[in-house]
Amino acid sequence: MESKGFLVKHVVDAEPLFTLLENHKPAALILDCQLKTSNGIEAVRTIRQSGREMPVIITTGNAMQQAEDEVKNLSNCKVLIKPVMFEAILEALSHLGANP
Repeated sequence: MESKGFLVKHVVDAEPLFTLLENHKPAALILDCQLKTSNGIEAVRTIRQSGREMPVIITTGNAMQQAEDEVKNLSNCKVLIKPVMFEAILEALSHLGANP
């Protein structure tokens, strides 16, 4: 991602993500559906409730329709099924309007 001009910050769970968002305005988020102790989709809901609308990609190793259905109810959000190719992430970010 850095090679494409994005500054990358890494967190492993929702709470550090929320702390990061207090001080940064990212162009986009890429979250796993299963964070260390929480759910990525729930994290996005919390972020949306706070008024933030940055593009979000949710990755999941579980090709369940449920994850895609849940994300359809969230604005500016897309699900990618693992394994995810780098090009697919870039295409999704472009589709969602995220720029470095």
